[in-house]
Amino acid sequence: MPGGFFLKDLTYVPFMSSPGERVFTEFQGIGGTDYRGAGRWDSNYGATQISGFFTNNRFFEDTPDPVSPSSRHAVGFNIRQALTKSVSLAFGYRDDIQQNNYDAPNPGENQDTQYQDAIASGKLGNGFLKLSVADLKFTDNTGTLLSSNTQTMGAGYLWTPIGALDIQADYTHASIGQAGMLGSNIDTLSLRGDLSIGSGTDINLAFVNRDIGMPNVQNAYVRHEAMGTMAITQQYKSWRGYIGLKLQDDDRVDAAQTYVDVPKWSTLEGRISGRILGENRLTIRGYTQSLYDPPTFSTMDPTNLYYTSRNFVEARLEGGHDELTYYLVYNFQDYRDASRDTDIQTSQYTVGAIWQMANSLNVFGEYHHEGWSGYSGGISGYPNIGDFLPTTDTGTVQIIYNANKRTYFSVNYSGFGTRNNNPLLLPDGNTAGSFVTINGHYRFPRGYELGFMVAPWTYHDNVVSALNYNATVLMLTGSARF
Repeated sequence: MPGGFFLKDLTYVPFMSSPGERVFTEFQGIGGTDYRGAGRWDSNYGATQISGFFTNNRFFEDTPDPVSPSSRHAVGFNIRQALTKSVSLAFGYRDDIQQNNYDAPNPGENQDTQYQDAIASGKLGNGFLKLSVADLKFTDNTGTLLSSNTQTMGAGYLWTPIGALDIQADYTHASIGQAGMLGSNIDTLSLRGDLSIGSGTDINLAFVNRDIGMPNVQNAYVRHEAMGTMAITQQYKSWRGYIGLKLQDDDRVDAAQTYVDVPKWSTLEGRISGRILGENRLTIRGYTQSLYDPPTFSTMDPTNLYYTSRNFVEARLEGGHDELTYYLVYNFQDYRDASRDTDIQTSQYTVGAIWQMANSLNVFGEYHHEGWSGYSGGISGYPNIGDFLPTTDTGTVQIIYNANKRTYFSVNYSGFGTRNNNPLLLPDGNTAGSFVTINGHYRFPRGYELGFMVAPWTYHDNVVSALNYNATVLMLTGSARF
């Protein structure tokens, strides 16, 4: 656990600046093990924009045995320059270094990811043109993973020949290089069209074609993808409905790379939303997907390994009045492989509310339940797949009290519990946590601010007691303008 003193938050915004200019800097956690900083400068009313950031995090992987701390450090910046009112150039850079330490026999990770891109965009004719190049360099200093370099070039054009019609075309080419390996590439072409055919009625068409060349892959892989979508959206008074059909087929090379399968999927999706019983809003959405041309597998067990159907439905109700607002959400998902008699389901529901009890008192609460179940008819006895699927409950309550214009207090409680049969006695399978945070804040007449925080937290693992902890954070904060 980190200890000692650190600066939680320091923000600087100059009172006086030239017209059309804006400067902003912020630093958080300076002096501690986790810290970050960010800054931004806008000049000439946003024609020139420069921003940058840095972050550092130190943490421990969730392992039963003591391990050395892990860390992640990232730094980056972005520059954007407007050449005219409708044409601009942008450049971005990011470097992300991550070192993860695990318990034996895992060797850990020491990785460096560098990304940079350049974008030119602007109005051209009756449309908008965008050109981009990017370079992604991944380095694994442990040698566990192959280092790689990915270069991407892209071009896109959005054309609006008439007010009711938009047509967009995009093309990207990505080349992947690895030392001692043949080069790989991915080419993607997409076409999209949106047409308004009347009051409240829109038709959307889309087509995506992707070619994948990976000469180094020695097992089965998808070398071509094609997807087509047609959708209709209709608005009627306060209600809005959507229905769409997506067809997809993949060219899949088998493990021996001597035969090509073409599995096909169809997905029917829909959404409807509108007001009911006054100002309450109801939204229902869902989809059903079917695999109607499964591939052939050359494994020892040739039974299909793809889900033959996926189904999802969600209902959301939101409403309330000036003093009380609420929301209820329920969703159900089902993933099934009929050839293996395997089925996995999850049901989730969330209930939340915000209650303005008085002008100075506000209460928020939320409860979420997530339950998983499943079975596999091809497996007899114990354990079965359902024995590994968890059930989780989480809840939070927050009370905010504004004593006056300068003083406020808040109390927050969050708790969770997760459980399953856990036949392998793995960590993080049967856990519970309780987190209390108490805050107070006072603002002096001259703008100075003073605050405090007390946060007792507990975590308990019913299987691996070495992961249990109790921690209390005491924090004093202050800010001043000068």
